[in-house]
Amino acid sequence: MEKYTTIDDFITAIVQNFDSNEIVNQILSKITAIIPQGKGITFNIIDNTIYYQFKRKNSGTETRKIKVDVENKIITTEETGIKKQNNEVISYESTDSGTIINFKYHEKNLSITTNLRGKFNVYNYMTALAIINTYGIDIQKIFDITKDVFPPKGRCEQIKVRDAEAVIDYAHTPDAVEKIINSFLENKKGKIITIVGCGGDRDPKKRPIMGNVATQKSDYVIFTNDNPRTEDPKIIMDNIISGVHKKNYEIIFDRKEAINKGLEMLNKNDTLLILGKGHEDYQIIGHEKHHLDDKEIVLDYLKKQ
Repeated sequence: MEKYTTIDDFITAIVQNFDSNEIVNQILSKITAIIPQGKGITFNIIDNTIYYQFKRKNSGTETRKIKVDVENKIITTEETGIKKQNNEVISYESTDSGTIINFKYHEKNLSITTNLRGKFNVYNYMTALAIINTYGIDIQKIFDITKDVFPPKGRCEQIKVRDAEAVIDYAHTPDAVEKIINSFLENKKGKIITIVGCGGDRDPKKRPIMGNVATQKSDYVIFTNDNPRTEDPKIIMDNIISGVHKKNYEIIFDRKEAINKGLEMLNKNDTLLILGKGHEDYQIIGHEKHHLDDKEIVLDYLKKQ
């Protein structure tokens, strides 16, 4: 059992499998001011169940728990002395700008349109909604407050490029890369082109897995440098390519050049996933940081069009 005594630690823990904890943190931050008992909260995570305790004014400590079951689309809330409530995600539909979530909550069929993309963000949103609602905040008020929640910088951040789009995301593990590609496969209209690499001086065993996942899931892949640090970029790239079984890729070591090539390749309804660095505005080569910002490169490209 792990114990978390701060909101940040708690949020990181409950969405550690979705690789997007900023979303829940952002949602929760928007309602912090209207939660009357926001202090003295203690959280525990046991077998995918969230237990949280808090003290009300002029009252004792209350314990509540939420279980997130992604496989069966069930989010269960349970409060001391109150009947257990199963809330079900009935369906969700990806759109060009977000996701429509249809769900059953307290026996009512509800629908919310969010600015968030992907399955992982469906459950990020629903988890946050369940937590907020147990504090006594009305569902409609939660909808109103969270309607302007957008992905943080470098987290599934979308930029329109002609009649296609570029997406900048921090995904830098095989699991995270697979999840982000899958989230765009759900609403695929054109090709998915992925730009990705692996950091130097880090676990080399994930590199061939990353190469295989990217090429299996994408229509085309441009492998490029991430943060090579003190490793030889060619050795990193050889490790990545050793796991590749398709010929739908090319290698461009210079990251800026790789991004520009990917942008040039975009046709109508295509998606360019630029993965690995997200919000970072630097690249580590050797022991030095050099300015490099994926989003800035995309915006500079657009200015020249």
